[in-house]
Amino acid sequence: MTGEQEKKRAWLCRARTAEKYVQALKEEALQYMEFAETLLLFDNSDSVKLVQKLERSMQERQKKIKELSIIQENIKKSISQMPDDRLKEILARHYLTYKTIESVAESMNYDRRTIQKKHLKALDKIIMPKESEMK
Repeated sequence: MTGEQEKKRAWLCRARTAEKYVQALKEEALQYMEFAETLLLFDNSDSVKLVQKLERSMQERQKKIKELSIIQENIKKSISQMPDDRLKEILARHYLTYKTIESVAESMNYDRRTIQKKHLKALDKIIMPKESEMK
């Protein structure tokens, strides 16, 4: 794998990492909400301050979730713009549904080595957005 292919592969792998991070942030936000509801049962200034702090923390997490969603959308957009449908399918199955190369080969009725070669070809053809286009 060339340096450029490795760079693109790492960029595409960010979709899965982002999805896992978003899920963790959502679970954490849910815990914060439950904790805030419990705190509101107590009518004192310390509880109110803690709830306000939790709300600020939840807003920060929502901002991070939005940033991560943008990463995922950029990856989906780049894959969808792939001109070759077979190569697009390989990238989508591998990077968006998180299938292994072996699983992709089996589901597409190809040999693993054939999918590996097509995967490298797809990496050569995919266009990563410029930094300015990623926001």
